[in-house]
Amino acid sequence: TTTGSVPNGSFETWTEKGPTSWFGVLPAGSKVRKEENQPYIGEASAVIDATDDAVKRDSFSNLMQVISADAFRGKKVRLRASIKTDHLEENCRVQMWLRVDIKKDPNQPSN
Repeated sequence: TTTGSVPNGSFETWTEKGPTSWFGVLPAGSKVRKEENQPYIGEASAVIDATDDAVKRDSFSNLMQVISADAFRGKKVRLRASIKTDHLEENCRVQMWLRVDIKKDPNQPSN
């Protein structure tokens, strides 16, 4: 299922490794699972469970996709999504972000 231009944006298609078209950084002790109870849209949502005692306090977990930006050149882009939290400890944070990487001219100095 494509939500906007994000393949499997509503997390309905899964393999044994997680949601199709998504990959992530999951430190030891954390896992991603499918949740079908009260999804924001569609039939499912993804849950990152980092509550295991083996998860280090200064670690992070994420789910992400890499998609082509060709269809968006010269256009405004809006990121619209939902995050639900539970069991957050003090000083923990949850973020959602969109990053655009620009291919640089190899003849130009890099920053």
